[in-house]
Amino acid sequence: MLPRGSARTGAALAVAVGSRSAPARAATSPAARPPAATEAKPARGRALHVLCLHGFCQNAEVFRKKTGSLRRAMKGCEFWFAEAPHSAEGAFSDDNAEELGAGGGGGSGAGGAGPRGWWHAGENAQRAAGQERVRPAQSASCSGWQEGLESAGRDAEALAAEAGQGSFDGVLAFSQGCAVATALLRRAAAGGGGPLAGARFAVLVGGFVPRDAACAAQLRAGGGRAEPLAVHSLHVSGAADELVPRARSAALAELYCPASASWFELGATGDGRRWRRRAPRTARGPPIPTGTGAFKAALRGLLERAAGAG
Repeated sequence: MLPRGSARTGAALAVAVGSRSAPARAATSPAARPPAATEAKPARGRALHVLCLHGFCQNAEVFRKKTGSLRRAMKGCEFWFAEAPHSAEGAFSDDNAEELGAGGGGGSGAGGAGPRGWWHAGENAQRAAGQERVRPAQSASCSGWQEGLESAGRDAEALAAEAGQGSFDGVLAFSQGCAVATALLRRAAAGGGGPLAGARFAVLVGGFVPRDAACAAQLRAGGGRAEPLAVHSLHVSGAADELVPRARSAALAELYCPASASWFELGATGDGRRWRRRAPRTARGPPIPTGTGAFKAALRGLLERAAGAG
């Protein structure tokens, strides 16, 4: 991770969401924090602060842009975006990177951070010329995992301080970011404190437990039978997702308290866009679900349950 204030600026972003979305600002100095709109605050108190962790080949700015509809459905929340430390430049062709959401305004060619990742597939270091790359979601050797986890923790701590909070109220994560979010929640539950020590809810879209045994053990608290994570959680999968099928997302959901966990399967009810993430041979990524219809209701229900627990 580059030091704050270096050439890679805007790695952490803050967005206040009420009836509309406020412009994103780089959360690198106290003056950069945008004021939360009055309509973004719940009637009973302050806005809920949400840590956002993007997926592979995205970055903080790309994730912000692609979650606009989802964030608008979560009224009463203020969103803070961390950014992965590892470059994913060249992981896929330029066209496929665009499909994954890492092109355009968030690309390095436009002055942005370019595609990023919380870890890489270690198998690719020994890849022969012309051989297909292993996707991080399928890797049994997560290269850079610990660096990614520590970077997320540092970014989150800085963002929480920028927000004037000791801890975030919740976390919104996508794909690869869901594993990092779960590891941070597990660390907090084990008494390690940190930026998610006071978290009450988690929205995990397309999440999975890494296939690397050492990484998976961190999510499971050393591989033992640790207590389920006591946060209200919403687990989202795609009915036609071939890269991370429901069974893999279910394995992640099992780490959360079943009494406060809920599930939403995109494409199963005809609600919203059909979500199809193809098998590893192609690089087409899933869309971020829109915050409409039944999914919007699921998000609102999660926030209401979390507010009742606070």
